[in-house]
Formats: sequence, structure tokens, C-alpha cells
Amino acid sequence: SDVCSSDLLDPAGPAGELWALIGGLPAAQREVLVLCGLLGYDYGGAADLLGVPVGTVRSRLHRARAALAADRSADERDEPRRRRA
Repeated sequence: SDVCSSDLLDPAGPAGELWALIGGLPAAQREVLVLCGLLGYDYGGAADLLGVPVGTVRSRLHRARAALAADRSADERDEPRRRRA
């Protein structure tokens, strides 16, 4: 079935796991991920809004993306074990 935009906001919906991962990030990384990744701010705009240098926005975003990718990789490694259980 197709996923609609309201499903993406529902913590119990298909994107609930993603929201849980985002919620587990440190606040500074979560802020930058939401501003740049979801709301479409460029690095400069996010930096101005947060009152930090652009380099700080870039490093926080990099760390947030790396953490989400690591969580995803861990889930993929665990998946075969879940199927057998």
C-alpha cells in the first residue's frame, strides 16, 4: 500500500521506527537534521537560526546521518536472527 504524508507523522505508522531513531539522537544533532533534512533549511539558514557557525551545522548533520546509518546497518545485521526466532 502507498504511504501518505499523514502516515509519516504517525509514530505508530510505517515511519515510527525512523522517528524513534531520530528521537534518540542528541538534541543538537536532531535539531540540525530536522532543519536541514526535513524542513529544507540550507546550512547557512540553520546556522543563523541556531546561532552557531556553518561548520557546526555541517558536523552535527554529518554525525546525525552517520548515527542513523549505523542504526540501520545494525538492524540489517540483526534481521536474519529475528526471522529465525
